[in-house]
This record gives sequence, structure tokens and C-alpha cells, in this order.
Amino acid sequence: MSDNPTRNRFNVCNKVTVKESLPEKPQYLNSPEKKLVYTRKLFAQIADKYDLLNRILSFNRDSAWKNCLTKMLPKGEINNCLDIACGTGDVTCRLSEKYPNAKILGIDSSTRMIEIAKIKKNNANIEYLLTDMNSLPFPEHHFDIVTGCYALRNAPDLSVVLPQINRVAKPNAIICFMDFSKPANEFFQRIEFLLLKSWFWFWSFIFFRNVELYDYIVETLRLFPDSKKLKTILEEKGFQIINSKKHCLGIIEIIICKI
Repeated sequence: MSDNPTRNRFNVCNKVTVKESLPEKPQYLNSPEKKLVYTRKLFAQIADKYDLLNRILSFNRDSAWKNCLTKMLPKGEINNCLDIACGTGDVTCRLSEKYPNAKILGIDSSTRMIEIAKIKKNNANIEYLLTDMNSLPFPEHHFDIVTGCYALRNAPDLSVVLPQINRVAKPNAIICFMDFSKPANEFFQRIEFLLLKSWFWFWSFIFFRNVELYDYIVETLRLFPDSKKLKTILEEKGFQIINSKKHCLGIIEIIICKI
């Protein structure tokens, strides 16, 4: 029996999965179930180069954006933090350093991402769990702070994920999301998609000899609500928006909410 109370309490599977081939591209966004399968396989394939690619694709600004996200969070005594879609643990570690007395949970559906996060930096107050944001295995009103970096766009179904986050957050909890932001104007959307697609295709070919791997970002962004609609959806799901900040000419946006 495990002697880790957090792992026992949340009953998290930590079985290592084998990398599999990706499903056919036209199918992967047809349904929440297919998107979930696709993202798990995709991130298993890119996990080992994920941090390097984030730095290259963002002109080395990804770290600065995450630092900004952390600085926008409140100071003070915090007991429990949850970082959903934590990837290799960049934001999770920042939460650990900002709140050294808190319990920090980083969750991701990719086994390889979790493995890298543990190797890279596993502070004493961090627990990494392999689980799905669609069905958070935590009690109600448990977390003081919830963060999600590139999480909402990767969510299989926002109408499922947002109520899950609301359920596990304490009253007056702070929720912070960072992701690609889509302008409301269709002309500017097309320009953004073209620029991102060209940039991602180039580096996807350089690193993986497969231009479609990072094409996923643009395709999910097409279906993602624009910045204004996303804020409306968040408010409809019980999130009170208290601050937001855009970076990289508005392509990246940090949104701070309160439950």
C-alpha cells in the first residue's frame, strides 16, 4: 500500500502508456472524446521537446508570460493550489515557489509530461497526478487557487471542464487561465491563423518532420471562442473576471477570475 495520502485519497492511475500513432487529422476535433484521445497521443509524442519548442515558438517569451501569470496571483497564506494541464510543470513550480507552505497539485492526462515534470523539478510541496480535467477527482471547495496554462483550448468540452473547476474551487478562490487569444474580427482572425500556421508548420517540420503536429494549435484556436466570447462563457459558468492582460500583440491572454 502506498504511504502517500494525497495519491491514495485521489486514487490516481500512474500507469505508463505506450506512444501510439495519431488518429486521422480531420477526425480529431469531431467530438470531445476524439479530441481527448488525440491530445493524449499528441502530447506523448512532443513531450520530450515541449519546453524547447515553447521557448522557440514564443521567441523565448513563454517563461516571461508564466512569470506574469504568477505575479498576478494574490499574495498571502494559501493552503491548496491546483494547476490543470500542467504539462512539464512550469507553472506548478512557480506556484510552489510563490506559496511554499501550500500543497500544490499539478495534473495532466499525459504520462510523459508528468514524468518530465517530476524529473525537472519536484519541490517538496508539489504532487503530480495523472488525471483528466474532464472529471477532477477532488472534493468540492478544496482549492484556493486554480491555474490552467493552455488548458481551456485543449479541453475536450468547456461546458464540462468549467463546472468541474468551479466545483473544486473554494468560494472566493482565484482562477487564472493563460492561452492563445482569438480576436473577434474575422479578418484579424485569418491573419492570426495564417501567421501561426506558417510559424508552427516550420518548426514542426524541423523538429518532427511532420508539419501537422503543431497545426493542432491553430485548428483548436479556430473552434475556440474569441476573447470576448470566452469571457462571456466564463461569467455564465460562475467566474467573475477581475483582471486580464494580453501579450505578444494580443495573441496570448491571461485572465484572472474569482469564484
